[in-house]
Amino acid sequence: MFDRARRALLHRHDPIIRPHIGQVIERRLLLGGRLLREGALSPATATTPRWRNLLNTYHSFIHAKVADARLEAEFGDARTEVRTDREGYFSVEMELPAPVAGPLWQEVHFRLLEAPGYVGPPVTAQGLVLVHPLRSRFAVISDVDDTVLTSNVTRRFRMILKVLLSNAHTRLPFAGVGAFYRALEKGHGEEHNPIFYVSNGPWNLHDLLVDFFRLNDIPLGPILLRDWGAHLVLARKPTGTHKRNQISRIMEFFPRVPVVLIGDSGEHDPEIFAAIARDFPGRVDTIYIRCVNDGRRREVEALGEELRSNGVDFLLVPDSEGAAVHAAGKGLIPAQAIEAVRQDKRIDAA
Repeated sequence: MFDRARRALLHRHDPIIRPHIGQVIERRLLLGGRLLREGALSPATATTPRWRNLLNTYHSFIHAKVADARLEAEFGDARTEVRTDREGYFSVEMELPAPVAGPLWQEVHFRLLEAPGYVGPPVTAQGLVLVHPLRSRFAVISDVDDTVLTSNVTRRFRMILKVLLSNAHTRLPFAGVGAFYRALEKGHGEEHNPIFYVSNGPWNLHDLLVDFFRLNDIPLGPILLRDWGAHLVLARKPTGTHKRNQISRIMEFFPRVPVVLIGDSGEHDPEIFAAIARDFPGRVDTIYIRCVNDGRRREVEALGEELRSNGVDFLLVPDSEGAAVHAAGKGLIPAQAIEAVRQDKRIDAA
């Protein structure tokens, strides 16, 4: 009876198209998203009480997906039709008639064509895609949890509580990470080095992460998450397959661009990054690992020795300033960016 009542309540709401951040690489557009029936969430602020954050998180996970629906995606003069899967997800892979010029960030327009049982007003949405410029000198692939924001991934129960009880305003970035990532993105002069974010977190948190990046002035980029059920929340050991597969795919998209990998020592980032360096010899330029677990220091340093012997710069750092000093020394970012990271650290720590 409860399940029938919940489904009836959710299906009172119109479908909502929720595009994820996508990208355009030369003549190929890649973007995903989800079609949902979603109740109104209360706007979150820095003073939103925890019970309201919990209610918002609950709604973000139990919203009814809309399966077997048809949508149209339009980008410039190009159009394509996609269909949602049984979880409401859709994926757009569009071949464009010519390479894309113009702004780095551009819009993709979506329109719902048909959804089972829906006869209401038109449903539309706009998604963002990053148009990768040819002047990139390197690409950055970053973990999210305990690398960009504090998550306590090594303490699973604390991590789950943080996800349930917080919002984009109350999650904390690691000190200095915003200035460091902005420096990497800008590089020297007119560069624009793309940043990709890869996480084992659930797609349900995509919009929260986008808001978090914007609030903390952290450069936006494609955020690659995964479906996350109770079997993954309660798993003793997180799998590294998702991260490794997504990083490999990014490497294949940019076959001639060196890559900087950024993660933490909390779980398996060092091992995943080492595997990527072996899979793509000569492609990984630098690896930065934030030290958040002293118990793993010895094994992580041993892995670093192996990587350095194979020509990969590997650094185990306490914070973003240590990484920035090294990055400036090898010319990834300008020397003056180090002071900006220090100032950012002081602001974040205040």
